[in-house]
Amino acid sequence: MKVIVAQNDPTLGKKGDVITVSDGHAANYLLPRRKVILATPENLARLEKRKKKLQAEQHAQEKSQKSTTEKINGKVVHLRGRAKEGKLFGAIHAHQIAQALKTQYDTLVEDGAIFLPQPIKKIGQSAVTVILGKDARATFTVSVTAEE
Repeated sequence: MKVIVAQNDPTLGKKGDVITVSDGHAANYLLPRRKVILATPENLARLEKRKKKLQAEQHAQEKSQKSTTEKINGKVVHLRGRAKEGKLFGAIHAHQIAQALKTQYDTLVEDGAIFLPQPIKKIGQSAVTVILGKDARATFTVSVTAEE
């Protein structure tokens, strides 16, 4: 019997895979637990539509990531913090850099995409990397100055 895997499973495969299983296994175990659905022409057509839609969304996301990396690659992000003798009282974290990117370059970047080996604790410039996707990576400079 041909069935479509409904949820990722290490023994069956990935969601959306079309597999062949014995009739008894499908009827007694897989179908009641909703691990698979029957591979009817309607379900196969629905699966193809869903795959095309996901591919289009993934392509749009990759395009957005590429434009974001081009927008911020090599730029300088300016931040201010309270400091004494070149050392900040607090530290500059990824969420503050993400907010600064949003206000200064109108670019939305998630905190988790910003790679900081450690928080910035000194006045000056630091190189920061943003990893938005598999092929979308940008490096820019964060310039920290002291508040007056």
